[in-house]
Amino acid sequence: MRALEAALGRSPHRHRSGPRRVTALLLAATLTLVAAVAVSATSSPGGPLYGARIWLETVTLPASADARALERVRQIEERLVDAEQAAASGNETAVAAAVAAYRDAVDTAVAEVGTDADRLARLEGALGLHVTVLETLAGKVPAAAAPGIGRAIETSQKAVAKIKKTKPSTGPGPGPAATEPATEPATEPATEPATEPATEPATEPTQKPGRTGKPDQPGKPEEPGKP
Repeated sequence: MRALEAALGRSPHRHRSGPRRVTALLLAATLTLVAAVAVSATSSPGGPLYGARIWLETVTLPASADARALERVRQIEERLVDAEQAAASGNETAVAAAVAAYRDAVDTAVAEVGTDADRLARLEGALGLHVTVLETLAGKVPAAAAPGIGRAIETSQKAVAKIKKTKPSTGPGPGPAATEPATEPATEPATEPATEPATEPATEPTQKPGRTGKPDQPGKPEEPGKP
């Protein structure tokens, strides 16, 4: 009985501990949410923790070249989103901070991208789209922030030009040296021996018709006394 009474006596305390735990959990969640909101506000462009936020993103980048290049592109896109949000709020200081962070992110990405064709093409395509977005954004920001947007456009355009120079040629490679077809040695046409001009046989002078034989010799004078 005493054990039962003791158990019954402690039961109300157990029921009262449940609401306390729920209240504590709700309070902790509320404090966490408030802290997150505060950190988000201070880490937004122009806030005191904006630089720390960017630094934290950088030190946690992957070591693999391909994965790192992909994250660099994502960072650039986040800085562009920061600039858009700052422009929407009309905060000139926030726009300037976001644009400066964007330019730094572009320069760093170009410096690290290397010469891999896929990474270069991915970065070039992203920057080409960013130029279009920034040109649209230039007409929405406060007048004092417009020069910063112009510098961001210039940075992106220079980066694209540099990437185009760095990209390997897409034409066919040199390949193995082309071998010319074997050519037979040129044979000179057979030359016939030079033939001397045919000479006609010498013809004896034709004799005039008349007496033939030896010409008559003049007669000797007769000796005297002979009949």
